[in-house]
Amino acid sequence: MQVRDWLHAEDHAAAIDLVLRKGKTGEAYNVGAEQQRPNIDVVRGILARLGKPESLIRHVPDRPGHDRRYTLSSARLRREFGWKPQRTFEQTLNDTVDWYVSHPEWWMAIRERDERFKAYYEQQYGWRFAAAGDSGTAAGGPRVAAKRRPAGSVCRHWSLPASRSKPMPRGG
Repeated sequence: MQVRDWLHAEDHAAAIDLVLRKGKTGEAYNVGAEQQRPNIDVVRGILARLGKPESLIRHVPDRPGHDRRYTLSSARLRREFGWKPQRTFEQTLNDTVDWYVSHPEWWMAIRERDERFKAYYEQQYGWRFAAAGDSGTAAGGPRVAAKRRPAGSVCRHWSLPASRSKPMPRGG
């Protein structure tokens, strides 16, 4: 069972803004919602929001080396700045599903492998393939699942650079 910590993008942005304004240069601040859920519960929540049956769920084998849990503590942010997410997991899930339902042009390009998506994908991720010595391109569609973060890395970990001009992502 894979477990993830789910955080609304606006809550994440608010935490980063707070760190930029009040954080100490050179210090690291983890941003997490402490709203951990197994992936299967997220899938069930999406289906329920869409009014679809759980019979649509298809279980697939994990990719080799798949991390079972991505989570981190935002205790420092809470302790030092009083930060906490403003949205519950349910609000976050519903907002996300509703956004995708309201913007089919955004995801249909991906589903239909539209040339615009291929160009966007190549622009955003092509450099990663080149850096890894991989000749893969967006022509065959996304290959993100074939790329794996280093063990222990996280997406929502930020450190302030000495210049404080912008945050520097750490760990992926």
